[in-house]
Amino acid sequence: MIKRLRQQIRGYTMPEYLIDILTHQYSECFLPMNIIRQNDSYQFTYDTGHFERAEVRRMDLNEKARLILVLIQLNDIGEDHLIGAERYLVEPELIYRRGKILSVNSVRLLYYPDLKSQSFTVKLIQFLEKIRSGITGEEELFERIRKALEEGDLSRAERTLEKFLQKTADSES
Repeated sequence: MIKRLRQQIRGYTMPEYLIDILTHQYSECFLPMNIIRQNDSYQFTYDTGHFERAEVRRMDLNEKARLILVLIQLNDIGEDHLIGAERYLVEPELIYRRGKILSVNSVRLLYYPDLKSQSFTVKLIQFLEKIRSGITGEEELFERIRKALEEGDLSRAERTLEKFLQKTADSES
């Protein structure tokens, strides 16, 4: 079922190259969208397609760990397409998924400008705080990730998540 979402923002200037990248879907990180500029405002229209809003706060620890890893991978893809994470928000409400498996192919972000231009590591730390739920084992994992991010070591955070997911997969088999 295709749904259309609309957002409007005023007092923001968006580079033309970014509009082209987003509207022509050169980067697979984001939901397909159209952008209309009228004077000092932009209207964003998103097509969710077969993607549904992810219920991030209801995910178990493995799903949360997998999602954080996917967000890191999507950040890399976005950077490759000249869309740095300082340009968009990373919020639980802006994450969409298709199907049960969380991967770069099944997760999309709803692009909405970040007027503060915060770094990806800062956004990810804030994201961790927003999705904490007290699940067993969550505090320890999130603290290790947070520490790596505070030190600016995104690669270590990624490795921590990969090791956790591998350990979980090994214990289930």
